[in-house]
Amino acid sequence: YSLEEMRCDMTAFRESVNIERTLAARIAAGEELTETEQEMHDYAHLVQYAVIFDRIFRFSITGTRTRNYDAVGGQLLFAWLHQRGVLHWTDTALTFDWDNVPDAVVALGDAIDDLYWHSIDRPKVAHWLAAYDLVRGTLTPHPASQWARGLSDEILAGAPKGYTDAVMDDEFPLSMFFETLDKKMKAVIESTVGIRGTDD
Repeated sequence: YSLEEMRCDMTAFRESVNIERTLAARIAAGEELTETEQEMHDYAHLVQYAVIFDRIFRFSITGTRTRNYDAVGGQLLFAWLHQRGVLHWTDTALTFDWDNVPDAVVALGDAIDDLYWHSIDRPKVAHWLAAYDLVRGTLTPHPASQWARGLSDEILAGAPKGYTDAVMDDEFPLSMFFETLDKKMKAVIESTVGIRGTDD
């Protein structure tokens, strides 16, 4: 479920990178952009920031830890960028290698797209297992996870419900980074509960 949501975000991110790079190349070649194209160029980079910061900071620590698939998506993006050396958390300071972040995020999108491209040739439960392998290749599962250890033959031969029932409520617990972020942000997040925009 998390990867389904991530696929949407990754598509938007990839397209914003394409728009920014295509229009930047035209500017570098001396072309004059239309007003609409200039606006697209200016906003394309902001879309990338929005996807990254929304996924990493908001989704990862809002809601409960009970099967919070949006949170797992944020955790996946953070860990993917960290493991590719474009995101650094050192001495409580978080920094990004912004020149190389776009290609790293697009690579995650490509990995997710490849997973779904292969899904047409797989049974549903085999696809679920492949999706789990993609996530656990980057995130660390709970030490008690049945999925990480390998589902029993009884579950594997049974109905799909057995597969989903075997998923822990918190299958991919928060990393130390997110535990620290959660402690710092919990009071702020809780203070915003119930706030709604109005037309006034």
